[in-house]
Amino acid sequence: HTGGVAGDDITAGLPRVEELFEARKPKGQAVITEVSGTAAVVDEKGSRKVNITTENGEEKSYVVPFGARLHIRDGAVVAAGDQLTEGSVNPHDILKIKGIRGVEKYLVREVQKVYRSQGVEINDKHIEVVVRQMLRKVKVDLPGDT
Repeated sequence: HTGGVAGDDITAGLPRVEELFEARKPKGQAVITEVSGTAAVVDEKGSRKVNITTENGEEKSYVVPFGARLHIRDGAVVAAGDQLTEGSVNPHDILKIKGIRGVEKYLVREVQKVYRSQGVEINDKHIEVVVRQMLRKVKVDLPGDT
C-alpha cells in the first residue's frame, strides 16, 4: 500500500526527471528561438517555417518539423529562448541561449512540474543543489598547454 494515489503515479513522471538530470536530448524536442522579435508563420509546399524579425530588422528562420504543433501564433512577440513548437526543450539549447542562470531556472521548474503534478511538494533548494552540481562539470573542447 502506497498511502495514497500520488505514490504509484509519480513513477510515470520519473523518466522526465531522469531525462532532465542526465541532460539528454529530449524525445519530441521543441524548436526554440535564439533571438527576440516578432514571429511570422510561413506555410510553404510541404513545410512550415517561423521567421523571427528582431527590432533592428534582422530575420532568423526556423524550419518547423512536419506535424509539430506550434506553441505561438502568427504575429506573436517572442523572447530569446521561447518555445516555437510544442514539446520538451533541450537544456543544452537553454544554456546556449540564456546562460547558466536560465538553464538552472528551467531545470528546477521542469522537475517541480513533474512532482507537483502528483501532489508532491519539494522545496526548490533541494533540486537547486542537484542542478548546481550538474553545472559544475565542464567539457574541455580545446586542451591547450596551460
